[in-house]
Amino acid sequence: MKNTTTLIISISLFALSSAATAQTTDPIADSKKICHHQAAEKSGYDPTKSKSGSTVAKGTGVGAAGGATVRAIQGKSLLKGAAIGAAAGAAAGGLKKNQDKKNAVTGEANYKTEYDNCLRSRGLVPENVR
Repeated sequence: MKNTTTLIISISLFALSSAATAQTTDPIADSKKICHHQAAEKSGYDPTKSKSGSTVAKGTGVGAAGGATVRAIQGKSLLKGAAIGAAAGAAAGGLKKNQDKKNAVTGEANYKTEYDNCLRSRGLVPENVR
């Protein structure tokens, strides 16, 4: 029993020491990660979380459901209400999608500027790091 415990402890210590030596960090990768977080925080834009392109479809569905509900309360044709609501929802979704695209372009430009400035402050040339 004593030998088994000693063996388990020695194997655990060997695994910990080999894991510690395997975690040598790359300073460029660390700088890129830090700069990414700083740029995303300052610009409010995160390229890893891009917006979905289904805004018009969502607007159409919500509008159709809302239009049918309103027409049901009024006691009139549900199909006509769903069609009117779907058209209004699609229009609203299209407007929102257009605004999201404009915000993404501006946010992306701000993100790139902040990211490049952060890399330069760490002594790296942004064109060579990417």
